[in-house]
Amino acid sequence: MDKIRVCRQGSLTVEAAGLMGAVLLVIFAALYGNFYIHNRVWLTAAAYEAAVTGSMQQGEKDKDSYQTAYDRARALGNTGFFGLENLSVQVSTGETTKVVYSGEMSSLMGGFAAKLSCEGSYLVIDPVSFIRKVNVANEFAQIWGEE
Repeated sequence: MDKIRVCRQGSLTVEAAGLMGAVLLVIFAALYGNFYIHNRVWLTAAAYEAAVTGSMQQGEKDKDSYQTAYDRARALGNTGFFGLENLSVQVSTGETTKVVYSGEMSSLMGGFAAKLSCEGSYLVIDPVSFIRKVNVANEFAQIWGEE
């Protein structure tokens, strides 16, 4: 009877050791997924911010919208990201300013690498004409409100 009890106590240790590998795999996969989502959200927001910055500069004289958007994208892309490697930035200007980040997110498990690509674009705006249009719309709304 004592031999059976000793055998059962030892089997619990073996089962726990076998299960611990699966538990750790799930925990690390969840952490990797969270870091992947964090990096993707941050880079998407940075791409939109750089695109807006560049599009606002395009209407002004003596301003280079491409260089402004590129500098802003590089500044926002240089913050610390967990596991992000080979980060590159592409900027294009025209009717819209478009910023694209691309890179690879390496994993600690087996050399797995996920490709990450985020982009943001924004129409070129002229702040002076936009404010004038808003003022005209405001005056029109006041005229209609009096009647």
